[in-house]
Amino acid sequence: MMKFSRDAPLHTFLDLSTHENPSYRILEVSAGTGGLTQVVLQMLRNLEERSGQRRSEEYTYTDLSPAFFENARKDLEDLKDRITYRKLDPEDDPIQQGFEECRYDSIIAGSVLHVTSDLAATLTNLRRLLKHRRRLLLLEVYSLKIYVLTLGSDHLKDGDLRRNIAAFFLC
Repeated sequence: MMKFSRDAPLHTFLDLSTHENPSYRILEVSAGTGGLTQVVLQMLRNLEERSGQRRSEEYTYTDLSPAFFENARKDLEDLKDRITYRKLDPEDDPIQQGFEECRYDSIIAGSVLHVTSDLAATLTNLRRLLKHRRRLLLLEVYSLKIYVLTLGSDHLKDGDLRRNIAAFFLC
């Protein structure tokens, strides 16, 4: 029996999503230093050990900058047969960046989408990569004070949307 932790919902999601699907494909958006990657891959390893069956075929580790890939390759050496490293700018068309449409069962975005200049366009781009009826797992640490501070940023194309969201949470 798994004890409850802050990671329990993620563990449950992975368990249910990958159950009896050894060809499961995951794309992580802006993986950066790989902190979330290591958590997800460890959970998948634990699920595989418990069930005795493979839980995923492919994990695509992406970032805007390939500079993160070298350290990640070292840290994740034991899973090199399942991890691919690809540059991805989620604000641009992923198909034009060489990604295959409708390839992934899940897309994981951990504390990254709030910094995009146009959230709706970014979500539309990511949706193109998901198989039909699959899931975007959006993990954001939310603090209204921090979020509201980002509303005044000049690079945001969807400032009105974000102001409306902030106003909703302030009510």
